[in-house]
Amino acid sequence: MPELAQPDPRTSRVHIAAFLVALVGLWLLAGAFYGGDIGKTRDDYTWAVNEPVTGDIVIVDMWRLPLFWRPLSLILVRHLVSLTWDAPWIANLLTATSHLILTVVFWRWLRTLGFALGAGAAALFFLTLPMAYDVMHWPAAMPTAISGVLALVVAAIAMEPIIVRSIAATAVLTFTICCFNEQAAACMAAVVLLPFVTGDTLRTRI
Repeated sequence: MPELAQPDPRTSRVHIAAFLVALVGLWLLAGAFYGGDIGKTRDDYTWAVNEPVTGDIVIVDMWRLPLFWRPLSLILVRHLVSLTWDAPWIANLLTATSHLILTVVFWRWLRTLGFALGAGAAALFFLTLPMAYDVMHWPAAMPTAISGVLALVVAAIAMEPIIVRSIAATAVLTFTICCFNEQAAACMAAVVLLPFVTGDTLRTRI
């Protein structure tokens, strides 16, 4: 049987470079238009803890709005909105950048699982998914992107052959996910299916 021709690594690098250029281009168009200068969102006025007269951050009100137990989310969003109150474009750009980072990690994770051909298309779709537009333009949603990155890291660690290290890292990161946004921790239900996706036996990974 004739051997299959191996892909030229130079071609692969060109494809990856072209994908990254397209990714950043779409991000600039969909996530960073106007340089992030799109004003404030309605709940920025709720999250901010600036003293109206002096503009100083009032730490005593930092733990207001205990609707969910998300301590890292509270700390991050309150400081993000308050410190950039006079320059909301900074918070908007940082929020959009967090979504871009999540998209790149998602793309890299799919390639690691062996979905090289579909990874780029899936990432571009995920970047511009209309129903998730608020993640790019809503500073209060930045913890969602961060927890998403951590969830993908947990999924990658779950594939490690060293079980004890994997379990310890997974436990710590899962708790951290919940401190940002507990919804992303639902990925744990899918982690046990990864061995089947990658062709490994369940016994070697669990």
